[in-house]
Amino acid sequence: MIAVIQGAAGRPPDTGHMTTRDGRRVLFVADPDQAPGEPGVCYARPDSRSNFCITWRKLLLGYNENPRNNPLRLLPAWRLYPDEIYAQLVEQLGAHKTYVLSAGWGLIKASFLTPNYDITLHPDAEPFRRRAPADEYADFCMLPAGCDEDLYFFGGKEFIPLFCRLTAAHQGQRIVFYHGANPPEAAGCTLRKFESGSGDDWHHECAAAFLADRPKPRTGSSPRKVSHIGSRLRQTMGKLSKAHLSLADDNFEPDDSAVRTAIRDARNEIAEYLWLLRSLREVDVTENAEFQQRFNAYHRIARRSQEWHTAYYWLLETAKAVGADFADIMYTLWDRTGRYEPAFASRLVATVDPAQPSWDRFALATTGLRAPAYPDPQKLEKAVAVYRGIGDWYATRLASPGGRRILELFDEEVADHQAISALKKLEMVLRHARGSGGVVPAPGHVGALLSRSA
Repeated sequence: MIAVIQGAAGRPPDTGHMTTRDGRRVLFVADPDQAPGEPGVCYARPDSRSNFCITWRKLLLGYNENPRNNPLRLLPAWRLYPDEIYAQLVEQLGAHKTYVLSAGWGLIKASFLTPNYDITLHPDAEPFRRRAPADEYADFCMLPAGCDEDLYFFGGKEFIPLFCRLTAAHQGQRIVFYHGANPPEAAGCTLRKFESGSGDDWHHECAAAFLADRPKPRTGSSPRKVSHIGSRLRQTMGKLSKAHLSLADDNFEPDDSAVRTAIRDARNEIAEYLWLLRSLREVDVTENAEFQQRFNAYHRIARRSQEWHTAYYWLLETAKAVGADFADIMYTLWDRTGRYEPAFASRLVATVDPAQPSWDRFALATTGLRAPAYPDPQKLEKAVAVYRGIGDWYATRLASPGGRRILELFDEEVADHQAISALKKLEMVLRHARGSGGVVPAPGHVGALLSRSA
């Protein structure tokens, strides 16, 4: 059994907002052109294009798939409406059995993180708030595919056509409650009249009566699921040994000629990297074939399924707006693709935040860190510690006199050096400083490739 209840007006004071690239709060309305002006507020339709290259709806979906610590402080849908019936439905049925029919977003899960919006189907509402029946919306329908459970709808007559359209493919029985003398049109649904109640919120009373007739849920039935990306990671990280993260401090003195040669050898890589950096903010990476081809070539991403690429570029596009955390990205790739991908997770993170390092065989060999074995049941947690160690290694070198000298030489050789992070500069130089036979240096001795004494 699944309950669907229409959304309502009014928002709690702690309701979160989506934000524009320049930091303005976004308020979603039906017609932004007729909305009253308010300083610091951007009015938008859910399906209009954001300044992050994708629609706000698509951006919100990506945010929900990888919310990190929910920096925008969006509320789950059931908390977005003031009446206590929403909380009661979740408490008795569970969030996974409770859905909200929203005039702005469609049929969404009760747990779906939802931003502030002011859209209604009521015909007497102000024009900027009123969604007309003919308006085009790419409404969500978050019911699981193939579901055949009974679906109970509690909502006003304005919402019934939207409910019928979004649930047309539902394989179970659809029960629609109504109030008043005349039954509404609800093709394919079973109508049930609610005799009590009055006013526009009669469906709240109907839902409450429906819950009152159900047996009380058993207490202590099943433990609450905890996010593995948050609590499990923090618990396990405290148990990891710090011994393998110790870094030798190489205060080497670079050979200017060797460094300049390495930078010139990297000129093609630098040009391609700058192109990717510029294009990242200009295109929707989920749809732009040229960006994907060049990104794949630059990062040597091959032999992956189309489903993997779809998931990967979806995460990258979303991360442009909300940032990327290595643990979150790696765990999400594991959940969505079944693949353990610390290297490609790191490249996504380093693309969005160039101050973060990339993980690959070169980085591991250079820093002396070891990747956890694939059969290790704690490989994901341990990979987070290794990635942190790679970042610590680069931070140590960048703070050294030799590291600072390399950055000075890089800036002298590269015209667009301001667009490249300090870490990326050092990484490029070290990768192209091939020394004798191009052999990767032993851990703690990468400076030997560039030192005057080498």
